[in-house]
Amino acid sequence: MQVILLMTCVIRIRKNQKVVICAHGNSLRALIKYMDNLTDEEVTKLEIPTATPWVYELDEGLNTIKHYYLD
Repeated sequence: MQVILLMTCVIRIRKNQKVVICAHGNSLRALIKYMDNLTDEEVTKLEIPTATPWVYELDEGLNTIKHYYLD
């Protein structure tokens, strides 16, 4: 399941399409852990507010340039 989700996102991003993922906090923590290379301890300290979009800006290699909350 994770591979299918990631590949679907990668295909769309490479086509210069925006991707929105809406999920439960724990699912988002898993994705953020993967994207930011966080340890288990770091990810458990994440506070993810409800209904506040978290944006990732990626380079052409799909590496994180920056991430931030959308105001």
